Amino acid sequence: MARWRGMGDEDFRYVEIRGRTGRLYWPASFVSIHLMPTIWVFLGLLPLYPALARPSPFTAWQLVGLIVTTVAIAIRSHG
Repeated sequence: MARWRGMGDEDFRYVEIRGRTGRLYWPASFVSIHLMPTIWVFLGLLPLYPALARPSPFTAWQLVGLIVTTVAIAIRSHG
């Protein structure tokens, strides 16, 4: 779903936030567009920390996960 129309193109959400916040656009943009998604991703990845902190031998479940992930990426990139 490509909608980028060049360097002059601006996402409609930025325009809406600027219209609602006026002079407070930059702090509102920072919190709503940049900070909050980063926090959500960080919190969502916290359960991975124990698995990544202590490497273990490659298992059959990891192979299943790798296959499922690869198929999902292939489907998404072609669909």
